Amino acid sequence: MANNLGGLFLWCNAKVPEVDDNIIPSVSSSLLDKKTILNEGAKEFVRIARCLPKEKKINCSANTQSYSISSNIPDFMEMREEGVWHYRTASNTATWQRLVPTSQRELDDKFPTWRTQSASDQVRNYYQDGDVMGFFYTPSTAVTNGLWIYYYATSSDMSSTSHYPFTGTTTQDPRLAAYETLLVDYYEAKALDIMGYKDDASNKLKIFYDKCTVAKSQLQSRRDLVQNANARPKTFLSYARNSFKRR
Repeated sequence: MANNLGGLFLWCNAKVPEVDDNIIPSVSSSLLDKKTILNEGAKEFVRIARCLPKEKKINCSANTQSYSISSNIPDFMEMREEGVWHYRTASNTATWQRLVPTSQRELDDKFPTWRTQSASDQVRNYYQDGDVMGFFYTPSTAVTNGLWIYYYATSSDMSSTSHYPFTGTTTQDPRLAAYETLLVDYYEAKALDIMGYKDDASNKLKIFYDKCTVAKSQLQSRRDLVQNANARPKTFLSYARNSFKRR
């Protein structure tokens, strides 16, 4: 049986047979339904497992200090360790430059006038504040696809019975196929809660989150890189250490 939305409906009915469509319909425009619960479970799985790493280039606008994340990257969930890169256009140093993550508070403490500093091609930092991604210095040059953002994406909702979890399309993500039925565990917890079995629901929800944590470890394990630490993403601490190595 395929684990698309239609298949998951069958799994849900088998898992909690006492909860029929009169209590939780498969699809409804006015009531809490199985589709909504399963999509919510997919988002929770992806939030814990961080299993949808993506990257995207967006346009860098001259003299624009901040950008709406949701407008530019609709499926953005959180930043990856690789962070944000800016393309410097100076003719003698045209290159991608990794920006140092910071916060508005840190900028206020270290550079009190950062908001009104003249724009520069030598962008140093990026910060994220809710839906806002901002930069210091403000980029002075417009560059098509001049900002390269590495991020974890959220799950795309299923809207048709032929859609698969996580992709929200008729295409299944083979990396995540083994975890699709975990969403039925999430549904079971929610269904038991609706039926008033609060303790059972709490226990089932804990099992779901424990499985998500195990999945995260499995999905992020790169056996091909075990013997090659240099190929793993570097933290800024590791970059700093390398900077002070003896020559």
